[in-house]
Amino acid sequence: MQSPSSHKNPLKALPFLMLGMIGLVLGMWTGLERLGLLNILGLQLSHYHGPLMVSGFLGTLISLERAFAIHKVWAWMAPLCSGIGALMVLVLGSPVPGILLMISGSIFMTAIMLWVYRKQPEWFNLVMAAGALCWLTGNILWISGWSIPELVGWWIGFPLLTITGERLELNRIRLLDPRPLRIGLTVNILFLCGLIIQSTGWVFGRYLVDFSFILIATWLIIYDMARDTIRNVGLTRYMAVCLMSGYFWLLAGGIIGLTVVHTPAGPLYDARLHSIFLGFVFSMIFAHAPVIFPLLTGRPLVYRKAFYAHWVVLQASLIVRIWSDLAGWQHVRAWSGAANVLALLIFIGNTLLSLRKSMDMDFGDLNSPAPDMAEMQE
Repeated sequence: MQSPSSHKNPLKALPFLMLGMIGLVLGMWTGLERLGLLNILGLQLSHYHGPLMVSGFLGTLISLERAFAIHKVWAWMAPLCSGIGALMVLVLGSPVPGILLMISGSIFMTAIMLWVYRKQPEWFNLVMAAGALCWLTGNILWISGWSIPELVGWWIGFPLLTITGERLELNRIRLLDPRPLRIGLTVNILFLCGLIIQSTGWVFGRYLVDFSFILIATWLIIYDMARDTIRNVGLTRYMAVCLMSGYFWLLAGGIIGLTVVHTPAGPLYDARLHSIFLGFVFSMIFAHAPVIFPLLTGRPLVYRKAFYAHWVVLQASLIVRIWSDLAGWQHVRAWSGAANVLALLIFIGNTLLSLRKSMDMDFGDLNSPAPDMAEMQE
């Protein structure tokens, strides 16, 4: 990954980053509406909660990072289309133009990853390209009339394969024995096979998808470098704690799916889905934010022990939410969902405060090498 100083004007990413943050805020808004806690304007937009989180936030953020990394003008169309498309879904009376833009964003994202694979034909890049293709497939199925519970597995594949592809890339040098890497690749292929089978209507595919969640999570828990770096201090330990907790949430999502989920909606569906999207994906975002935000803003993200605040609130509130889902406690589920939103707001606040703190510190010319992160840790 390139350092923040590798481009002359990292601030050009900020408008796209703001689009992603707007997508996150709207996703949280519609999530609270879905829980029955917020309906200020009476718009009834809760059915767009999933697309806003997947395309409006995750799609914009992940494609923005990739576009910034490859430094190609056409690549910026990915975060632009996905971010604006998510807004158009809410603003226009018909969601079709917005969905078409989100499809365009996922097409550009797939093109980015195929370009990366052509430049570096490694299997981990192919895994990440498959993740982008999952996002595109889910969007196409959505505009084709599939319900979100029917297609959500494809949307899960986007962050899942992107993250696991990155972890496979990072661990390939550390794992001198090629067999663990082959196993990691195999379980990702198993997930894709499950998605394809599930889309044909065969229930076995759903079980295969959930079983692959368990296998992928187990591989990450056993082989990922976070298992070693969690013994370190400061920022390194914080990132490892976030990563390991995310792996356990992916494991939990797979177990829930195999044991209790056979319904297309409702509390049990909520438990499985949010174990993965909130527990796994947002734990990964918490872990990677100290790397991604400096890349996009050109400023180091100063580590603060307060980073653990949003992590703790997310883990605790999600445990309560999943437990209340399984127990049928609807009132508790709603307010624990509100606490999930609080965790994300604390995360945004902590990130902004750390960026502000970095601006107050004298790091010299931004085009010079970035300061040692160890010197910035409290």
